[in-house]
Amino acid sequence: LDLTSEILDETGPRLTGTESCKKAGKLLKLNLDKFCDQIFSEKFQCSRDAFLYHIRYFSISYVLAFIFLCMGRQWSYVAAVVTIFGCLIVLFEFVFYFEFIDLFFKKTLGYNISGIIDPDENADQQVIISGHYDSPHVFSFLNKHQRLYKYRIALNSILYLLITGVSLWFAYLQFFNIDKVQLNLNLLIILGIGVFFIGQYFFFVSWEVSPGAGDNLISACMVVKLSELFSNNRSRGSALKYTRLIFLCPDAEESGLR
Repeated sequence: LDLTSEILDETGPRLTGTESCKKAGKLLKLNLDKFCDQIFSEKFQCSRDAFLYHIRYFSISYVLAFIFLCMGRQWSYVAAVVTIFGCLIVLFEFVFYFEFIDLFFKKTLGYNISGIIDPDENADQQVIISGHYDSPHVFSFLNKHQRLYKYRIALNSILYLLITGVSLWFAYLQFFNIDKVQLNLNLLIILGIGVFFIGQYFFFVSWEVSPGAGDNLISACMVVKLSELFSNNRSRGSALKYTRLIFLCPDAEESGLR
């Protein structure tokens, strides 16, 4: 707790790529260096904002698809394209953590900090103890009605899949020149109500940055303290004999495990 408070006082919120995040990484490295046999700082590039800001496209594409469906005919093709692309973004960025749209976002530098305590003998196994130190944006969508959070997410996901399915169906009808089927009024009302719910996704992420004490600086500080514990145990003659310990404080976890 003391180390967490100390780093927070010196750095504050820590978005990946900012000076405050770099400073936090340096402080963690400095502390790990006291107790580890080897210390590393691995620099890497990532598109910090791609992982969360794709949610705004999720919101905009739903509204556009609804408008295009109301316009009818060839516009159903456009509705199908924008919603399929939205589904692909969520699938790759949020489910598989794949850098799907990252090339459209600015690159920033992150730093993974790690330390190693080697065993007395040759290492037969290794244990990685990890806690990330970057902090996230404040989620406006989560601040209010927290108990309803999972239900709101589920509802919006269902609505988006629904409008995607409807868009594909009407694109299919248009392609084969089947003009007899029209958008059901009740379905149109449901999709219209969905505009209100999914429109809120545009404000899912605020510009405010969280201090990130519990998510997840305190875990990074626990990593440091555990390295101290095992280092002290070794100095008292109770070192691990065949197990290498790796103490890892990664950056950019809040950017989609980059």
